[in-house]
Amino acid sequence: MKTGLHAGILAVFLLYSGLCQGVELSQDGKKLFSKMLGTDNSGLDKNIRERLLEYFNKIRGYRRCKSTIAKCLSKKEPSRAVRRFAGFIANLVKSGADDQKIEDWVILRNHTLYSGPVKKINLSGYVPMGGGKKVTIVVYADFECPFCGALAPQLARLARDMKDNVSVYFKPWPIRGHPNGLAAAKALMAAGRQGRFWEMHRVLFKNQKELDYKHLLEYARQTGCDMDRFRKDFADKAIRKMIEKSKREGISLGVDATPSIFMNGRRYYLDYSYEGLRDAAEELVDTV
Repeated sequence: MKTGLHAGILAVFLLYSGLCQGVELSQDGKKLFSKMLGTDNSGLDKNIRERLLEYFNKIRGYRRCKSTIAKCLSKKEPSRAVRRFAGFIANLVKSGADDQKIEDWVILRNHTLYSGPVKKINLSGYVPMGGGKKVTIVVYADFECPFCGALAPQLARLARDMKDNVSVYFKPWPIRGHPNGLAAAKALMAAGRQGRFWEMHRVLFKNQKELDYKHLLEYARQTGCDMDRFRKDFADKAIRKMIEKSKREGISLGVDATPSIFMNGRRYYLDYSYEGLRDAAEELVDTV
């Protein structure tokens, strides 16, 4: 991943010109590991511990940690951001990631949570799942995209588990090559006019291979929509224009595939699993 983004962030974020003087593998090293968040310390064998300490002594400048991660972790009360970042590194090392992969993920994490440009996203007319104010997640997705279908329950779980801090918004981004993507998005927006946006969202993703008009009408019935109104709204040009506006907005933000996530206005480049999403959201909660 040798890009302009990579080179620019690397210059100010990482120090890979040799190890700094830091904590060796000792009782002090064990104290550092005990402070990590978001990882299981039980699986740290000698090789993993040595490699972790190497990284903790290499990497500096994360969030408000101006020194190495090792020195910031060794403080009496290290910040939760540093503790969570250390756990992130530990998970990468335990997964067997090589030096280049770890370097890339470190850069992407900093860019996703702190240094990336904050984009303005229009959420007028969209209803969030969850009611938190600290973390706003926006996903651009297509109902026939299998990756979007896999992501949907992870975001729903996150919105439920972190409802006091997180809000999740869905914005339609139908892909031209998917024959029923636009129709499914219209069904979503039509159901939304009757207060059944997220009910329809769940049904559509559960039935990704059956999104023709006949099935969309059945899903409207299942979600309790008034059918006459649903048919009328489904055909309303204003709904199609709203979807087209969402598509154009996504393109202007750099969206070129689905799903694409923005977290507090920054493009999300990290793991799309529940654990990855929650780790990032919790760090933002800690630092907002």
